[in-house]
Amino acid sequence: MKKENAFFPILNYHALSDGGFSPDGIYILTKEVFQKQLDTLARNRMQSVSLEEVWQWLSGKRNLPERSVVLTFDDGRTSDFSVAVPLLRQYGFRATFFVNPGTLDTEGYLTKDVLREIAHSGMEIGSHGFDHLFLTTLADADLAVQVETSKIELEILLGKEIHFFSIPRGRYDERVLKAIRDAGYRLACTSDVGL
Repeated sequence: MKKENAFFPILNYHALSDGGFSPDGIYILTKEVFQKQLDTLARNRMQSVSLEEVWQWLSGKRNLPERSVVLTFDDGRTSDFSVAVPLLRQYGFRATFFVNPGTLDTEGYLTKDVLREIAHSGMEIGSHGFDHLFLTTLADADLAVQVETSKIELEILLGKEIHFFSIPRGRYDERVLKAIRDAGYRLACTSDVGL
């Protein structure tokens, strides 16, 4: 894939309904809807790539398949492991899971042990801030906790570097982008409206 003409989708998911909560059609999808989406990607010969592979491609170190797609999950909900990971494996897809260290081991969210298992299964882990606060509203010290401390805690927990950040609720400004760069992340994901 050539960079000057590149377009590939980054599909962002949150929770998947496994009976523990009701789907809302936007942030919470049913298992069946998610499986149909994976089936559509597979039938169209889409190949999931990691953000690390995207970074290497942007750096000129590798090529990407013509039909590339990045799959991401925000928030670190329990359904990431109970629903998403088994279906991703079934279809041979990988995903990046953006988690908040401050919510690990709390009700409805992944445990630290399960997050380690996801990471060791070949899925990619990134930070989604320490505890999902709106970054643009924070003082500099609090912004540093959300961006830097979340990275450090995940690196200690997983024993590997964290290179990718997903901005909570997609709200950012130049100060937030600078904090993300200064913390040493390679790429940040957000949810700007439009193509």
